[in-house]
Amino acid sequence: MTVPNIIEINGVSRHFGPVRALDGVDMQIREGEFFSLLGPSGCGKTTLLRLIAGFDDPTAGEVLIAGEAMTGVPANLRPTNMVFQNYAIFPHLNVGRNVAYGLRKLRLAPDELKSRVSSALEMVDLTGLEDRGAEELSGGQRQRVALARALIMRPKVLLLDEPLSALDKKLREQMQIELRRLQRSVGITFILVTHDQHEALTMSDRIAVMFEGKVDQIASPNELYERPASRAVAGFIGGMNFIDAAVKKKTANQITAEAAGLGTVVVASEDNVSDDASEIVLGIRPERLSISTGKKAGKNRVVGTISDAAFFGEVTHYYVDLPGRQEPLAVSVSNSAEHETLPAGAKVTIGFDPKSLVPLD
Repeated sequence: MTVPNIIEINGVSRHFGPVRALDGVDMQIREGEFFSLLGPSGCGKTTLLRLIAGFDDPTAGEVLIAGEAMTGVPANLRPTNMVFQNYAIFPHLNVGRNVAYGLRKLRLAPDELKSRVSSALEMVDLTGLEDRGAEELSGGQRQRVALARALIMRPKVLLLDEPLSALDKKLREQMQIELRRLQRSVGITFILVTHDQHEALTMSDRIAVMFEGKVDQIASPNELYERPASRAVAGFIGGMNFIDAAVKKKTANQITAEAAGLGTVVVASEDNVSDDASEIVLGIRPERLSISTGKKAGKNRVVGTISDAAFFGEVTHYYVDLPGRQEPLAVSVSNSAEHETLPAGAKVTIGFDPKSLVPLD
């Protein structure tokens, strides 16, 4: 069954004088999905979120929500609500009144108002804290209050502007899981703005990766990680080794190339590689490489020397010098009970599967 689009972004641009914060963005966001806008600072993701919310107007193009053009529709009349980076909790109101704030204009009966506040607090695991003062809340509780205040209005789309950035690492990871659980529970569309790749990969159904006001790729977390469409996306999503390669032969299905440090490889052809390309870049994730002691050169194996190693708890990153390659090759190894850290200067064999090599240019 085809899921309908709840939001359509058609040719949207936003200029601030000579600066193009957004440049011809096209995007469709499906009903009920967790969608993330990911990219470095200044790429235009927050600007796009503000255009969806109605806090700003596009220079060109249009935004549609539930099939209706939002041109001229103010923020308070759009079927969206927003959770801000700083939560915007009112310090003079207790939890219950903070959550109920948006309902005041609806003039609900006291019983219904109380019921909706209780339901909203239950959704975010704050039952029983209605009378607690805003100043008595932890960072995680403030974030939950902001979520409850947004969800109580029953929007079709919830917009999240880096809502976890102020939390410490452990709480942030906990809230990532909680947010994903909450989104599945309420079933509405969540749109998250973040510059944190791990956050986007953990929480999202699909991710739009943005650079300099444009969208480079929209895909599932798995597809973005396994088959990035460009070098920019590959470098931003996780660690990646980039390997220069000279094309020897190209068919509709595969490319034979001489890869610096790896020798002759045969990889699957991609649409982003032109038919007449003589030079390409291949990408391979550090964890897709194996490392073993000794010299065992052969098919899909090369011999190198460890130049450095970095211990990161669960994994160790090795940096291996290979003949014919200027930059060390990064290799990531899980620190299992059997793994013994290898010293700098050790001769090692690097193994790889050509299926893990991704043509990027």
